[in-house]
Amino acid sequence: MSRVNVVSQAPITLTKTEVTLMEVTTVSGAVAVSTAPVDVGGYANGVIYVDHAYLDTGSSGVIGVSYSIEVSQKASGNDAWRAYQTFRTALLSPTRAVTPVAGCLPGETTISLASNGASGVTSGDRVFFQNNANFAGSEWAEVVFAASNTINMLIRDGLASTQQSSYVFNKAEQYVTFMDLRDVERLRVTMNNALYTNTNKLVAFRARGVFSKS
Repeated sequence: MSRVNVVSQAPITLTKTEVTLMEVTTVSGAVAVSTAPVDVGGYANGVIYVDHAYLDTGSSGVIGVSYSIEVSQKASGNDAWRAYQTFRTALLSPTRAVTPVAGCLPGETTISLASNGASGVTSGDRVFFQNNANFAGSEWAEVVFAASNTINMLIRDGLASTQQSSYVFNKAEQYVTFMDLRDVERLRVTMNNALYTNTNKLVAFRARGVFSKS
């Protein structure tokens, strides 16, 4: 009987770093912004999360908002930025509802609205809670069920923050990109809200990244 040697290799442990590229913020129409560049040299992989919402109910124009994840092979300078992936938001006219002063506490999934505001929300929609008491506590959520002409909607996961008297906008969007960073030195996220015919369109924008190396 032949003898087989089995060599076991130790499992690889990845070190992960989470970076907030942009805290939830508002961006006015006719404005383009960029996150500060992040040094990703030495990291093998990354995941970028970009969140978007319209904050008024007018027409979104003829183009939409452009978000781009950009990379550079240089450790400094701005002459080597290139788009790794670009997202263009849908052309939508969102509706706005108001949550009541009671309820809508952290962990709750059944969201009551102060009026018949859920009529513009559909099952599977994504909504943005604009927290008027603490904008940093604003959040995105997925709607599991919302019947027409109702004041209640069901979201998949419980609220992270108290959303009493918050505005609720539908037609929000969220994006995820997986990246190979082995030949990348720096990364940033750009957004262009200057593509509208309606220059008064206000949007909410947030970006986060998770980077891994062995």
